Amino acid sequence: MQEFIALANSLADAAGEIVREYYRTPFDVEVKRDDSPVTVADRRIEQRMREMIEAARPRDGIHGEEFGVKASESGLTWVLDPIDGTKSFVIGRPTFGTLIALCEGGMPKLGLIDQAILGERWIGVDGE
Repeated sequence: MQEFIALANSLADAAGEIVREYYRTPFDVEVKRDDSPVTVADRRIEQRMREMIEAARPRDGIHGEEFGVKASESGLTWVLDPIDGTKSFVIGRPTFGTLIALCEGGMPKLGLIDQAILGERWIGVDGE
């Protein structure tokens, strides 16, 4: 499990770097089909996290909010929400976060919430 915790923390660190780059700066906001906002930061964060997962665990699946699903060959799937609370991010409120989960057979094994602007992170691990 330590390998997965380390990867989840690395993913959150990378997401935080990108969040801080865009936070309270001007950028375009698009509206998705479900009427929710999406920004270049959302997309860059998810793309970076996907690249990192592919490099470290190429057989794992990925279910991301912005780029959809990559099927798992290992039985493990990473679930990514690059910026949960995009509306707050867009207006400059620090009440948003990056959400990362790892599921096995549809059941969560690890969950991480990172609030990069506030410098707070929580992680939960099945059985701990």
